[in-house]
Amino acid sequence: IAAVAGIFLGIFFAFLYDYLDHNLKTPEETKKVLNQGIVMKFPKVKRSQLNILETRKSPFTEHIYNFLTQVDSFGNAKGGQAISVVSTSGKAGNSTVAIHAACTLARGNKRVLLVDGNLREPVLHEAFNMPNDKGLSDYLLDGMKAQDIVNKTFVSNLDMITAGSALIESPQKYLQSEKFEKLLEEMLKFYDIIFFDTPPFSSGNDGLVISFYTQKVILVIRQGRTPQKAAKEFVDMLGNENAAVLGVVVI
Repeated sequence: IAAVAGIFLGIFFAFLYDYLDHNLKTPEETKKVLNQGIVMKFPKVKRSQLNILETRKSPFTEHIYNFLTQVDSFGNAKGGQAISVVSTSGKAGNSTVAIHAACTLARGNKRVLLVDGNLREPVLHEAFNMPNDKGLSDYLLDGMKAQDIVNKTFVSNLDMITAGSALIESPQKYLQSEKFEKLLEEMLKFYDIIFFDTPPFSSGNDGLVISFYTQKVILVIRQGRTPQKAAKEFVDMLGNENAAVLGVVVI
């Protein structure tokens, strides 16, 4: 009797937990809740496979190509394109997606620029083992020229703008400026695609501001950890800024 009762209680609490859990748990649920046509799940991989300094081919290569083919990000486009990679909360994986998408397309002979728009907790320079002494924040604050903050990476066709060393207390104020808009316009003349990594929405409106300028967005969610409500509200705000969500990546 005790064993049977234990089984039923286990099943009951499992269903109760699932009922009370309002996080996005599956690609199908994500597609429905966020009203998005394109939702792609990236495979679970070992942390060592994500080290771009040691891995010549991304474990996400095929999935990235499939994703971009579905969203038709290069279809009938004139000139370069800018895409912001966003998330609602920290550690969702948007930096990972931005890095591997940039490397994959660069190795596919696209001219790519990767920009660290996370001026709060930048990580891209660490992934590429690159100094962060001059970058986006220095351009916005100290009057550096655009060409002075662009760095070559070890990947052919891939350049990077790091977050920079200048401290900015309210990044959205400086991102929402003619100077930032001018930087984007200038860079689009030289690159096929520009990826912006952004801080999570829970940290501030930086990602929303950057998305206003790029007008194209890839939303990254963490399976089982991203709240439905937060993701839905963020998608609605992106829509209010006329930023098109190209698709959703589920990590």
